[in-house]
Amino acid sequence: MLKGHTAIISFLVFLPDSRSLISSSYDQSLRIWCTRDGSLKRIINYTSFFFSLSLSQDGRYMTAANADKSLRIWDVRTGRLVMSWMGHSENIWSTVFVPNGKGLLSGSQDKTMKYWDVNLGSTLNVMADPSGTSASDKSENLTFEGHTVRFPLRKQIS
Repeated sequence: MLKGHTAIISFLVFLPDSRSLISSSYDQSLRIWCTRDGSLKRIINYTSFFFSLSLSQDGRYMTAANADKSLRIWDVRTGRLVMSWMGHSENIWSTVFVPNGKGLLSGSQDKTMKYWDVNLGSTLNVMADPSGTSASDKSENLTFEGHTVRFPLRKQIS
C-alpha cells in the first residue's frame, strides 16, 4: 500500500519501465513511487491541485493538468520544472504528449484543446469545442506519427 497523499488521488501512471509509478493529487503534489518496495522516491509540491498527468513516450518528462490554468513540464528523473506557460482561460483537465514528443495537447474547461510546440513553448493552434459555437468555418489537419485528425480551428496563432 502506498501512503503519503493527504487528499484525493486524481491520477496514476506507470513509467515505461514499470519500476516507478507517478501519482497526482488534490493535495497539490505529484509523487513518484518505487513499485518494487513502495518507497517514495520524490515529491513535487505545487500551488494548485492536479486533475491528471501524462508522460512523454520515453518517460523522461511529465505534464500535469491543473487548476491554475498553466501548463508545466517536469523532468521525471530530477523533479525539476523545465517549462511553464499560460494559455487557457479556465482549468486544464487533461494533457497528453503527441507520439513524436515534439508537441503536447491540453484540454480545458474553457472548451478548447490547444496544441503546443514543446521546443518553442508556444501554442501552434487552438481547436474549438465540438458544438461549433465558437469555431470558424476553417479546419486544420494535425498529423501525429502518420495519423491525421481534422479539427475545427478557433484561431491560428503564429
